[in-house]
Amino acid sequence: MISHFIYKTFREKTTWRQRFRAGLRPDPGSMAMVVEKRRLLLVMALSATAAIASAAQPPAALIEVRPDGQRTVFTTQRLSRHDRLIAQYADAQGKARCCVPLRIVGGPLRRTDVSDELRERRVRAYALPAVATPDPLPFIGAALVLKAGGEPSFLGEQAFLAGATGNKAFPEVCTSSEGAHLLQSSNGKPQAHLYMHFDYAVEPTCSPESLKPFY
Repeated sequence: MISHFIYKTFREKTTWRQRFRAGLRPDPGSMAMVVEKRRLLLVMALSATAAIASAAQPPAALIEVRPDGQRTVFTTQRLSRHDRLIAQYADAQGKARCCVPLRIVGGPLRRTDVSDELRERRVRAYALPAVATPDPLPFIGAALVLKAGGEPSFLGEQAFLAGATGNKAFPEVCTSSEGAHLLQSSNGKPQAHLYMHFDYAVEPTCSPESLKPFY
């Protein structure tokens, strides 16, 4: 919807330029309509940001992308095909970027390599659409679970996808010597800590200070 308004506004502004170049005055009715649409866009953007700020923080999830492009989400939430995810993805250099919308396509799956270190709840694994690009990079990233009919609303989801919230609302993903940690806090209090165990050693990126509140 937002992109549709932006396109129509751009098209009408272009028409104005053409009329000015031809020595014609723009139609006052058209000018008022475009001004109103621009005001509506601003209201929608502010409403989207407010929806995220006022809503409870969405549950965190861990995203895994394998070398064959298969993508899996790990969460303590029981998910259905109607639920949505706002997930990080890897750029060409393998760095985490925000965000893509994803939906559940299968599961729960049989996986035992991810645990809930904070509350020892069961961690469920669900299949996601595979990465469509050729030769995808292996990737571990964060996601937020948006339950069907819950908050944040559609506007909040669009704000995430448009980058209006940056990465501040997203959980942190870092590595210890043999695994990856998903860390989510709210107002300084730990909310989630998922741990994926690797069968090999990796270079740690988690600082002791970031892990300490979660143990």
